[in-house]
Amino acid sequence: MEVSIDLFSRQGFNAVSIRDITGLVGIKKSTLYYHFKNKEHILSSIFAEYREVYRNMFPPAFGILQFVDSAFQIMIDKG
Repeated sequence: MEVSIDLFSRQGFNAVSIRDITGLVGIKKSTLYYHFKNKEHILSSIFAEYREVYRNMFPPAFGILQFVDSAFQIMIDKG
């Protein structure tokens, strides 16, 4: 997922293809599709991982989880 995070950060989610990710990781597309349904599933997994990190770092009163959830939804809605 680190390669996906790097590519999404540098190029933007829409500009990155599955081929870009698999090429840098050095795996076949079929291997990636075994673990993830599509590019959106990769992004969802990234957000879920970071959400769990934030859950452990900040108490609920900070409202950070709502912020992270909102940011994720905005990214998904914009496609």
